[in-house]
Amino acid sequence: MAHVHYLIGKGIKKHIALERIADAVAQSPETLKDWEKGLRKDDYFAFMWESAHLAGQLEGVIKSNSLNDLVEEYGAELFGPTSDFVVACAFIKEKDDELSLERLKADLRKYHDRSSAGKGAD
Repeated sequence: MAHVHYLIGKGIKKHIALERIADAVAQSPETLKDWEKGLRKDDYFAFMWESAHLAGQLEGVIKSNSLNDLVEEYGAELFGPTSDFVVACAFIKEKDDELSLERLKADLRKYHDRSSAGKGAD
C-alpha cells in the first residue's frame, strides 16, 4: 500500500493508483483495498503510508535537501524514534530496489505457492 500512497502523493487519484499497483503485483484492486482496510488501524502501517504519501508529494525537495533542512522547514511527525521524513527518504531510496513492485510480486507469489503447497499435504 505504500506504493499506492506514494502515487496519491504524486497527485494520482486513489482508484487509478490502486489499479496501477494492483496490476503491477498481479492482484486485484479489491484485494489491495482489503489489505488496507485490515491494516489501517495499525499505527505502524498508517505512519508508513503517510510517509510514502509525503515521499510522493515532496520527492524532489527530499532528494535535494538534507534531512535537517527538511525537518526545519516542514517539521516532522514522529513515530517512536523515527520521523516521517526519515521513512520518506528511505522509501524513495528503496522503492525501485528492496521495495520494488517486482520484488513484492515475486514475494507474494512465493508465499502464495507455499500456502497452496501446504493445503494438499493431508
